[in-house]
This record gives sequence, structure tokens and C-alpha cells, in this order.
Amino acid sequence: MPKTTILEVEDAILAALEPLKAEAGVRQIAPYSGDLEPDKFAETVQSWPSLLIFYGGATIEDHGQRKIEVQRWVVFVCSQYGDDLALARRGVAGRPGAYGLLEAVREKLEDITVAAGLMPAKLLGQSSEVQGKGMAIYSAQFEISVPYLTGV
Repeated sequence: MPKTTILEVEDAILAALEPLKAEAGVRQIAPYSGDLEPDKFAETVQSWPSLLIFYGGATIEDHGQRKIEVQRWVVFVCSQYGDDLALARRGVAGRPGAYGLLEAVREKLEDITVAAGLMPAKLLGQSSEVQGKGMAIYSAQFEISVPYLTGV
């Protein structure tokens, strides 16, 4: 059993979330590339609502020749609505806010096998990251286990 790479897992997560562009009006679904850093922030907000994917590392479970790489993934849910933080979180008719997007991400990933050979994604938690000035950023943290064989 060949090991599924980090890039392949990331691509599978992006593909699983892609329908949210049509279903929930998400404008950008992409790997995180410093989008929330101060020097990029003003540009980034223009493409919200967005889902940004971040690889958070992994641990390895050793079962002899069989290994399981337990990868941690974060999906940042970014929403903005003028200067109204409540609307950024709650949304309006036809435009879900951060709460609705968190639920949509959960529906697309929780307990779902995003690619062949992987274990279903396990939701670890959700957190508030940034709140203010009409912007709401939350994160959903997932684990995806990648089994593989060594020494074969």
C-alpha cells in the first residue's frame, strides 16, 4: 500500500469542499498561503467568504510494517459583512455567515473519506480565531489518518 502524500490529502480536502462555491457562495477555497498575515490581509478580505486549508503536522503510529500517519488539518472559515460582525457570523438570506460555513465544512468533511486509502476525517474541534470590524474567522480542526506499509 503506497503512502498517500500530504499534497494528495490536501487536494482531496480541496475537492471535497469545492461544491461549497456553488452551494454556499464561497468565493475562494485554497491552501493557506499567509492570507491572514497583516501585509496580505487587505487583499485577502476582497475574496471572502473563503475557506483556507492548512496542514498542521502529523504523528506516526507504529504497528510494525504497518504505519498510520495521523495528519492534522485546519480549515479557516473567513466571512466579512461591512462593519457588522453579527452579520459576518450569522449571515443573511442567500449568503451564509461564518456559522453556516462552519456547518457546511463539517457536512463535507466530518466522518467522510476524502480519498481512497484514507480513514474518514475526524472533527477535533472548532475555534474562534479573529472577530471584529465586520470580520469573523473561525477554524475547524480535523484529523485524517493515512495508513501505509514500510519495508515491503
